[in-house]
Amino acid sequence: MAVITNNLEWHDNMYIRKFVKETRVGGEVQSLTIKLKAYKLDAIGTLAGDGNMLSYNDQSATTKTVNGKNYKDFDGATALLEKSFTWSVPNAQRTSVTQSSNQSEYRTKRRTWRELYKATYILDETDSDNILMEDDTLVAYESSDYEDCYNAFWTDLEALDVSW
Repeated sequence: MAVITNNLEWHDNMYIRKFVKETRVGGEVQSLTIKLKAYKLDAIGTLAGDGNMLSYNDQSATTKTVNGKNYKDFDGATALLEKSFTWSVPNAQRTSVTQSSNQSEYRTKRRTWRELYKATYILDETDSDNILMEDDTLVAYESSDYEDCYNAFWTDLEALDVSW
């Protein structure tokens, strides 16, 4: 995982957000696009909660809003930095379940996907601390896209010439 370097000064006005967008083919989730964005917090507008579902262009999951509560308007905000990668969902983890069809199963799938796309450098079954098994089947595999994306994001954020 990326480490924030000592040269990067953290600012209270810096806001980092990760979005996850599904790509479905024939209703089945085939891949996820994981996108990291950096914003100036004071440049993000708000949306008033009205009890309906809130969705963002870069994210598949939605949030049920609460009347009177304000939510960040990421679709209306301009990101100062953006990095992303696409992760192919393993065949055994693909599903046609949606958030609205079975919220519990959908949440479980999303948690599993998150663990899998974060899995890095799984070399063989002897590396038991970093393997995700399901029904005695190895479902995680060697991948560095997640770490590479985060490292590139933090490096570019450090070099960003912006007044926070």
